[in-house]
Amino acid sequence: MFQFHLDLLAENQRTITFDSLLGQKVGVTLMLPADKERYFHGIISSFSQGGRDQRFTRYRAEMVPQLWQVQQYVSVCPWMLSAWWKRAD
Repeated sequence: MFQFHLDLLAENQRTITFDSLLGQKVGVTLMLPADKERYFHGIISSFSQGGRDQRFTRYRAEMVPQLWQVQQYVSVCPWMLSAWWKRAD
């Protein structure tokens, strides 16, 4: 599974609600040579605030595959995966 650490900036007057970001779907575009792009989609698994200057506040987000969320539930409740597969049949 992939894991990306995203360094982000937001203007200081912008209100960032950490709890509303956790678990949210996000997409990242990686710019490659020759004007090519690669796309990654996942969810935010952690979010933290970094330094701040007169104009911007720095943040760090961790993006993981959405399947990571299922893995967290299964590690706590293994029977959930079994129930999910039965329901899918």
